[in-house]
Amino acid sequence: MTETVSATTPFRFDLDLSQNAMTVQERLAALEAERVALEAKHSTELAAVRKTSEAKGRESAEAIAAKKVADDVARIAKSAASLLGARDKLNHKLEHEACELAYTIGTHLAETALAKTPFAEIEALLKDTMDVLSDTPHLVLYLPLETADDIKPQLTRLLDESGFTGRLIIKSERDFNSSDVRLEWSEGQLVRDLEAAKAVLREKINHYFEAI
Repeated sequence: MTETVSATTPFRFDLDLSQNAMTVQERLAALEAERVALEAKHSTELAAVRKTSEAKGRESAEAIAAKKVADDVARIAKSAASLLGARDKLNHKLEHEACELAYTIGTHLAETALAKTPFAEIEALLKDTMDVLSDTPHLVLYLPLETADDIKPQLTRLLDESGFTGRLIIKSERDFNSSDVRLEWSEGQLVRDLEAAKAVLREKINHYFEAI
């Protein structure tokens, strides 16, 4: 039977008349499937790009945060070093001032005590040496001019009590301070020089603070 194409049924030139031709519905379904596949691919690629961007963003944020932390740590360390330096400088100053104060007070007390009781130190000096010098033929004791006459009777009594059998010679020195004493014998001498002792102490203090 021959089908006649009427004027009301337009001819479709895009129709596939081959054996494997798809119907319009099949072609629409295929196009829809292709669209869905493209959208899925697009979504996958978009998710991958978003994930990569987020990872890079996190890395960048972490890098910025890490740099900020490092900068803060460096700043705090610098401030701490500055504070420690200032503290050490202050401690050094306070220690120096404390030593100076102790030196001043100590030398003043020593001078006052020696001036008030000059015989006490001389007595201690002789008592410490009598065990060694009791058999010495003679001793020469140099004293300040202003104290020699007053101390001589006490020295004689002290030597008698200690069993000294030799001869004691007392000499006065005008250039001696009130606290200076020098004891001489044939083999040596003992000297107490307050100014020399103060100079030695001052030198030790200076060397100590120069070394730190």
